[in-house]
Amino acid sequence: MNRSQLFFILNDQEWFECMPLQKGVLPVHVIHTRFQNGEFAVRFIEEVAHKKVFLLKRFSSHVHEDIFELLQCVDTLHRMGAQSITLVLPHYPYARQDHSAVNESKGGLLLAKILANLGVSKIVTIDMHAPEQLRDFPLKVVNLTTERFWANYLRALGHNSNEIQMVAADKGAVSRAQQIASALNCSWGYVHKRRYADGEVQVTEVSGFCPEKQTFLVDDLIDTGCTLIAAAQALRNLSPQPITACITHCHLTTRLLSRLTAHDISQLIITDTLKQPSSAQTQKRKVTLLNILPMLLEGL
Repeated sequence: MNRSQLFFILNDQEWFECMPLQKGVLPVHVIHTRFQNGEFAVRFIEEVAHKKVFLLKRFSSHVHEDIFELLQCVDTLHRMGAQSITLVLPHYPYARQDHSAVNESKGGLLLAKILANLGVSKIVTIDMHAPEQLRDFPLKVVNLTTERFWANYLRALGHNSNEIQMVAADKGAVSRAQQIASALNCSWGYVHKRRYADGEVQVTEVSGFCPEKQTFLVDDLIDTGCTLIAAAQALRNLSPQPITACITHCHLTTRLLSRLTAHDISQLIITDTLKQPSSAQTQKRKVTLLNILPMLLEGL
């Protein structure tokens, strides 16, 4: 990026240190000050007037604090006279609130409206949940998808395509499973589920599954793990082959990992679109954490 463009990284030392290694991008810190009462402030040293600004933010488990920090940054950049503001958000929060019912909140759309009003020109994200909701967003959103990323990673593992299969954890992941399977020239299937009001998930049917093949269970995100666990249990009832889960967005906790490994998932592979707690670093035997930054920068 030239000096008419600035790439700021918000409160993320890990990615700040990785960034200079990626395609010559020189990142700039945002100065973050926290006060004793919990309030915080942000400050920019670089001059941004008449420049195109990219602001990268990974969210943590403190999502509401992270969002307010982001809003402060956008407001400050707009008042400083930035020519344009592009937010690079590997995971877009509140995307699961995509319901059409008038009596249910739409947090993802609300956040987009606030960002647009503050002067954001564009958002770049990865594997937006329910991307059809983007047609209602009041600003441009570039939704990068990870099918090629996963296919390249799995191909590098050296598996025989005749011995593996991609299985979608639910209907929403079918397109992802199909595209990865097509790139790897392997078979695919998917799990039919029913979700009840209390959050319980019941598998009603499994389509296209081959019991003799090693399974890679794919989905865009994990929260409680109910969908993934129900799918893994259903597949385990059909086959003794190991099950590996490939998930784009996951805030990994010790409790979640314990639930997954206790319910037939032998290996969990996730990307680092979200900041992980320090406890995740102790689980490397069971969890593979993939860096998504090169793909993200390529998409820019």
